[in-house]
Amino acid sequence: MNCPTPSSTANDADALVVAITEAIAAKRGVDPIDLPPLNDYVDVDALASLFPAGTDSRATHGHVRFETANYEVSVYHDGTFDVRPLDDPVSGAAYRERR
Repeated sequence: MNCPTPSSTANDADALVVAITEAIAAKRGVDPIDLPPLNDYVDVDALASLFPAGTDSRATHGHVRFETANYEVSVYHDGTFDVRPLDDPVSGAAYRERR
């Protein structure tokens, strides 16, 4: 499932927040506006600064993982992320999105 492309005027942090929020909303079957702000769970500016868009992924490695209400989110060095339900973290239902 692909999230819509964020606005080209959005900064890296905004684009990442929008993509993750839309992925969680899709999993829950709700409108993204009905979710609590992602900033309630993680410092989104710090998250975006770890793996900035346009970075050569061969030069940067790693990922960051955090929990939101009922989901575990993993953000990877290449700009992709996983959203998995907390009650089934090894489920095949998880998917990887590219921001």
